[in-house]
Amino acid sequence: MRLSILTFIVFTLNGAIDSGRYDTLAIGEVREAIQAGTIFSFLKTKIGHDIDLSIFASDAGAEA
Repeated sequence: MRLSILTFIVFTLNGAIDSGRYDTLAIGEVREAIQAGTIFSFLKTKIGHDIDLSIFASDAGAEA
């Protein structure tokens, strides 16, 4: 996965956590999802409509 994608994910997670709506997100969960290669589906499940991952749909490093 490219560094730019991971940077985007970090900024998105930071914003989500700062909003107070996602206080249940744990760093360990995020780390596991990144290591498992399921970070995009994890984010869709946990953050849902507050994140737009469509820009990564054609990226070779993004899971379907």
